[in-house]
Amino acid sequence: MFRLGILNELSHVTNDESLHRLASVICQQRLSTQEAIAFIRKFRAFRQRSPAKAKALAKVLQTALNGYIRNHPEITRAKMLDALDKLENAIWNWKSK
Repeated sequence: MFRLGILNELSHVTNDESLHRLASVICQQRLSTQEAIAFIRKFRAFRQRSPAKAKALAKVLQTALNGYIRNHPEITRAKMLDALDKLENAIWNWKSK
């Protein structure tokens, strides 16, 4: 039985291998139309990458720093600045692909 909603969502998947894997999972797990559409949309959202942005990177780094501070409340400002210096050196030595 063909379900047009599922077929419509699958039509947005451009990679043949991904399309076959998604269809296989949907069939094997006997997902309802609503479940299958949600599954496909989550897959597509996960696969889509947004362009790199400094603000987004800063947010990720801030989150990591906050987590580190929570786990190591004894860290000093000097050690954090030393870590940033090391990170800056790593950035300058980074080679893009």
